[in-house]
Amino acid sequence: MKTSLNLVDNLLQLNEFYEAKERFPVHIFLKKVLTKHLFDMVLFAKFQNDTLTIGVHHPSAQFELTGFKPILIQYAKQMSELSSIKDVKIFRYDKLKPKSLSISQKPHEIEFFTERSYGIFENHLKDEELFAKIESIRNTIQKGKKWK
Repeated sequence: MKTSLNLVDNLLQLNEFYEAKERFPVHIFLKKVLTKHLFDMVLFAKFQNDTLTIGVHHPSAQFELTGFKPILIQYAKQMSELSSIKDVKIFRYDKLKPKSLSISQKPHEIEFFTERSYGIFENHLKDEELFAKIESIRNTIQKGKKWK
């Protein structure tokens, strides 16, 4: 009787699945050691140069796995594929994403609205200071400038 593990082993024998073949023992190891909740927050894991690298989605997963480093190393040494492990590196994937290009660009001016008035209105104010402000608004409108 073939199980899903046997089928996956047969697929991993193909050259096209070389990278998956490298990651499969790490996946099995993490699935056995971590809780389901913590395992679901793992984006990927790879064992290379005696270092187990784990990328996670969430800061809480990074925090929890950082506390489990000695335990992970101890259990990984019991597996034949991971017996040469010396270090575990854990990082959050969102810290590796490139920054948006729009941040580095010069911010463009935002127009709240385009002035549609022509400045044709009567100013009946008696106070000289208010009268002058209204006239300056009229001049701005008539010059065709936009409000910002």
